[in-house]
Formats: sequence, C-alpha cells, structure tokens
Amino acid sequence: MNNKRTTDRPSTPEHETQSESNQPFKVCLNPQSFRSLERGFLLTTVFAIKCRNGVVLCSDAQESAGFGDVGTKEISTKVHKIATGDSGSCLLGCAGVTNYIELFVEYVEEVVANREAQSYYQVLDDGVKQFTKQMVSRTSEAGLPRQFMDKMMPQGIFAGFDRETNSPLVYELTPPHPPRELRPPYRVAIGTGGLYANLLLGIAETVIDRMTWSTHVEPLRWIDFRTRVVSQFCYFVLARVMHYDLASGLNSYIYVLNEQGGKLQDDQDLFPRHGKSDGDAYRVTIFAKTLLEELPKECLPTLFKLYNLESVVGRLLTYAE
Repeated sequence: MNNKRTTDRPSTPEHETQSESNQPFKVCLNPQSFRSLERGFLLTTVFAIKCRNGVVLCSDAQESAGFGDVGTKEISTKVHKIATGDSGSCLLGCAGVTNYIELFVEYVEEVVANREAQSYYQVLDDGVKQFTKQMVSRTSEAGLPRQFMDKMMPQGIFAGFDRETNSPLVYELTPPHPPRELRPPYRVAIGTGGLYANLLLGIAETVIDRMTWSTHVEPLRWIDFRTRVVSQFCYFVLARVMHYDLASGLNSYIYVLNEQGGKLQDDQDLFPRHGKSDGDAYRVTIFAKTLLEELPKECLPTLFKLYNLESVVGRLLTYAE
C-alpha cells in the first residue's frame, strides 16, 4: 500500500479532433486513463454500500511494498473489526501506509470502545482529531515538511450499526477533516481502485434508475436492496476493479455488517449451493436469480425491453438444447 507509482499522462493524438476529445465517455471508460493519475500512497481498493438491512464493505488484499523502482506484493488485511461497548462490532476499511493505518485504527478503537452516550459521529470526530494531533507532533519533532504528513494521512470507511435507531451507518474518514456520513447515492470508495469502483457502481445506478421508467415504482437506490444481492454484485465489481487497477489484487474480501456485527463472507455465504451437485454451476446464475427475486415485478418488463434480454435468454435456451 505504500509504494508510490506514477506514470506520464497520455497525450491526445494529433489527428484527433477537438470534438472527439471532448466526448464525455471517451476517456472515462478507458482504464488506462486512470493509471496516469497521481496515486500517492493510497494503493488499494476499499468501497462500501449502504443497504436496506446492513452495509457491504469490500477490499482487495494486496499490499505494495516499494524499494526504489522495485516492489513486492504481499497479502494484507485492510478491513479491521472494531469492538463496541455494547458487545457489538463495527468495521473500518483503510487505505494508506500500513504503519499509519495501524496507528489510526488504534485511535478509532479507543474512542469507539468508550463511546457511552455519544453518537458515532462525535467519537469518530474525536478519534480523527487525536490522530491528527499525533501526526502533527510526529512530523514537527522529526523536522519534516507538512507535505509529508499530508501524504502519510490514511483514509478510512467506518461501518457500524446504531442500535438506538436500528439502522446501519457509514462514515468516510479523511483526516484531518471531520467524518462525512454517507448520503445518496449511498456508496463510497477510497484508494486508487476507488476510481474504477465508483465508475462501475455509477453505471449500475444508471441501469437501476432506467428500470423504473414508465412504471409507478419510485426510483431505486442501493438502500432499497438487501445485502444479499448487493454483496453478490460487489463480488463481480471487485473482480473487475482488480483487473483494472495495478495496485489492487491477490484476493478479495467482502464483509456484511448488520445488527449482529460484521462477518467476512466466504463463497457459500455469497453464492449458496455454488458448485454443489444440487446447486448452480455459475455464480452469475445465482446472482441473476437473486436479482430477479429482489427487483419489483413492475420493473422486469422495462428491464427486458431496455436490454433485449428476451433475445439473450432465447439464444441461451437454443444453445442449451
């Protein structure tokens, strides 16, 4: 996570016209364009989605350790369980330099464990302030410039469950700034892979929105779906992100947090009966069935019409015969 990698920004070909270069999706949908951005030390992928009955928090497992122009890849845990004072647990996914992530986690653990009557926002804000003071003091004592501290600051996504309101909550933590509670579209991503995650999730949101056209159904958001179907979808999103982002990979971790706490999902948690003799052979088949069960029935005709799914299903049935 702490290997700084930069590349030159690709130039626009001379033969490309001005109108072509201004097309909105010409660059945005090209994964190579993202690799030209300044990566800093946030070489990872962590993203979260707030759902109807909980939170889905995902991360890759690759830690990049740099030695000059040579780097190594190690497996690392980027999602940490945070114990609460009411015997529950929260989750904290982080991006940044490992040493400072561990220090940041310690501050968050301490304030959350002693939360008592304070809100999660208050204790997280206290934790961010205390951590920032420590970073300022350390930088000053070492005689390092302020820019060094800014680059070393980790980012975090905190997911918890408020028992008083009986609802999940998510905060984006970017020291030294105050916590930001998740708002619509109810997703957040950090790290270099977060660029790709936001792009893919944004495309999915467009599809979800279009499914309600010409229906009496209110526009759907992530918070209208259960963690089961969202966690299955995130499996495919994370796999695609790790394909795009050079700093993400090795393994994927998908957590689901609800009133019982956070739990790491294995293959059978995500895709029940996958690969079993009495189950489905393909994960995408299980996801499709789960999605059809989750979507309002009024949306299905629009979905089939927009994306010509009747033709797709017909061809699949023909091949099956």
